[in-house]
Amino acid sequence: MDERLARHDAVLRDAFARHHGTVFSTGGDGFAVVFDDVGDAVVAALEVQAALAGDPLRVRMGIHVGRAVERDDDYFGPTLNRTARLMAVGHGGQVLLSEAAGALARSTLPEGVALLDLGTHQLRDLTRPEHVWQLQNADTPAFPALRSVGAAASNLPVGDELIGREVDTVRVVELARAHRLVTITGPGGVGKSSLALVVATELVGEAPDGTWLVELAPLADASGLVGVVAGVLPLPGMAASAAALCELIGPRRMLVILDNCEHLVDEVAALVSEMLQACPGVRLLCTSQETLALGR
Repeated sequence: MDERLARHDAVLRDAFARHHGTVFSTGGDGFAVVFDDVGDAVVAALEVQAALAGDPLRVRMGIHVGRAVERDDDYFGPTLNRTARLMAVGHGGQVLLSEAAGALARSTLPEGVALLDLGTHQLRDLTRPEHVWQLQNADTPAFPALRSVGAAASNLPVGDELIGREVDTVRVVELARAHRLVTITGPGGVGKSSLALVVATELVGEAPDGTWLVELAPLADASGLVGVVAGVLPLPGMAASAAALCELIGPRRMLVILDNCEHLVDEVAALVSEMLQACPGVRLLCTSQETLALGR
């Protein structure tokens, strides 16, 4: 164990130093490091994870951006608290970024590296929830759900309250609990998406692996359909086919909202059919101006 810890420390310190990071605090086998640039922090984290791949001592990391108070070569303040709480909900080998860090890092990510949206989570002892992103490349393994408190993962936006749709909301919630596929249909502009978001918000917490909104309106054709869905879901990789997507989803239990399906209705229907057959833990809530025409 002493040898492993010594290698662990050497790998971390070397990566931090080469990418302009300064270790300002240590505790046990943990390091607190400050960087001038979030891009340097990201590259250092990736190098550490690559160097320790396969090592029994796996490192979880949290990256956050914000102001801190410097005193006697140490740093203090809410930014450090949030960074520590972010790191604490992760798993060994996982690199998590806050919303602030993700927004700055997104445009400078190394080739082959992406940010996986893990949704909004309540971190222990903090009043404001945090939107969490995970650094993801071809070698990143699958991780269990984050160990956050009080809320299941989701990427649902904060919506307005629907006035006069209480009966519709209750009915669709009941249907979504009873059936793995529910489609809200109607002409454009009647509020299908708003109703779906309110219903999904009611169901957050009932899907252990999260509630995920996939916006299909910006998709010009069906060639990118599977990639768009895979890019939203918290999966250990990307997929080029429906079969590959279903394999990545595996036994995960999640609610997926496919919003605005009408311009790709046949392709969405085919994808939904395969997901229902191959992914028993997935429930789907769709909005479309046309039905998906799937049999029972």
